[in-house]
Amino acid sequence: MAKKKKEVKKQPKREKIPFSVIGSPEGIVGLVSTHTRGLTGLGMPEFLIDPFAFGTEGNRDKIIAAYTYLIKPQNRHKLDDVLSGETIKLDDMELITDPDVKNPTIYCLREVTPAFQAVQEAYCPEDGGIKPNMRFIQIWVYGDDFALEDMYYKDGVYW
Repeated sequence: MAKKKKEVKKQPKREKIPFSVIGSPEGIVGLVSTHTRGLTGLGMPEFLIDPFAFGTEGNRDKIIAAYTYLIKPQNRHKLDDVLSGETIKLDDMELITDPDVKNPTIYCLREVTPAFQAVQEAYCPEDGGIKPNMRFIQIWVYGDDFALEDMYYKDGVYW
């Protein structure tokens, strides 16, 4: 009797991106993806997301999806809107183009200042992690308004 070949499930190919998605500082929510590094060098704002939003892979995927969406020529005006002080809302259909989503999540994007506590925690200004030309866009789930408050991030977000 011939042995059946074991089926090997192929991992989805990771999208090549021109920046890094970084995990939170040590001890703060383990290594959950929370922010980008390297977008400033591309003339873009850096992105941040609540460490508890979607977990390691989910946060990374949402950050990449937001970047990919905003760099498309037809969506560039939305990036300009955010950088002009507006908060924009995008759902799963727009952000990740998943037609099978029954109850789409609404994502909000807004520009935050370097003084915002989440920026302070992620970019370590005392170590020179915030440069004068850096801008920051926060991504959060509509309704999770606690993610908008400095106190939520004060001294890190712990398990």
